[in-house]
Amino acid sequence: MVGWAAATGELSLAAWILFAIIFMWTPPHFWALAIVRKSDYARAGVPMPPVVEGEEKTRRQILIYTVELIVVTLLLPILNLAGTIYLVSASVLGAFLLYAAWKVFRVGGNKVAWTMYRWSSMYLAFIFLALMLDAVW
Repeated sequence: MVGWAAATGELSLAAWILFAIIFMWTPPHFWALAIVRKSDYARAGVPMPPVVEGEEKTRRQILIYTVELIVVTLLLPILNLAGTIYLVSASVLGAFLLYAAWKVFRVGGNKVAWTMYRWSSMYLAFIFLALMLDAVW
């Protein structure tokens, strides 16, 4: 946000949406990792959701935040702040991320959570890559 404001002199709606994308992406990404490393966090006394709230509630929250994240990513094309390349990319990427989150919610386990963690890393990179490509073409 600081970089955007410094470069443009304002905080536009697009800046707030980009902030919201990262904000909504953070919980499912790190909570998936926290499921995998739950025992490490517990031993260290770090109050991550799987330790404090339990894995089932954390898995449900991962799914909820993922749905909210997908909605936020689609605001850019809905508000004409991004075009077709981004819309198609965000839709496809969102479908894959939602599937990963659904598996975390329904199946659980470290392997599924690790897959969600890894996929969410790629998701964020590809979302921003799609936004850059959309701006160029």
